[in-house]
Amino acid sequence: MWVESITKAELDGDLAPSSSFKWKSNGIRINSVIQLVEPETRLAWTGKAAGMTAIHVWELHDHENGGTLVRTSESMEGFLAKLLMSPKKLERSLSDWLEDLKRAAEDG
Repeated sequence: MWVESITKAELDGDLAPSSSFKWKSNGIRINSVIQLVEPETRLAWTGKAAGMTAIHVWELHDHENGGTLVRTSESMEGFLAKLLMSPKKLERSLSDWLEDLKRAAEDG
């Protein structure tokens, strides 16, 4: 996996809205459903784990240097989300994912 904290991921079906996937991040099993697929532009999913619900969005934009600018955002709710995932910790997690993606893309 290109994200170091993700140790398992399984997609049930095609990469399309309503398809589900299961994955494990930082030891937590997450059940997710793809909500939006705009090829080469945007991907979004919702996920549930340990009493938390999340919405995650990836956006891809052409960059002036000929590369791709990647943006990601996530929101979480639920009792445990408030205890375990402060806004600062969530921001760091997303930054780590982007750094892992950059490293994987540059390594080929």
